[in-house]
Amino acid sequence: MSQLESSVRDLISRYVAASITVDELSHRLPDGWDLDEGAEPDVKQLVLRTIGHIADYQRDVLSEDELRRVLGRDASWHVARAFEGGSLPQQTSPVETRVRAGARTPHREVHAS
Repeated sequence: MSQLESSVRDLISRYVAASITVDELSHRLPDGWDLDEGAEPDVKQLVLRTIGHIADYQRDVLSEDELRRVLGRDASWHVARAFEGGSLPQQTSPVETRVRAGARTPHREVHAS
C-alpha cells in the first residue's frame, strides 16, 4: 500500500470513528484533479468515490450514519490491519468486521460491511 493510500484510508477511518467531522474529511482529502497526474488508479478511485459519497451526504441523499457506514467499507481493512498487525487481504471487497474502540476514548463502535 502506498503512503498516499494509507493516509487516505487513515483519514476515512478517523471520520468513521467520529474523530473528525465530515467537513474536515472533505477539506483534508486530496483534490481529485491533482490525482489525475501520476496517482495510482486505486487511490484515485478511492478518493473520487469518497468525494462522491460526501456529495450525496451534502445533498441529503445519505444521512451521516449512512455516510459513515458506506465509508466504513473503505476504511475497514485498514483498521483491521492497524489493530491486528496482519497482512492486507488480497480481495478488494470489504470483509465483514466489527471495530470497537478501547475504554476511555471518544470513539464509537463502528460496523463495517
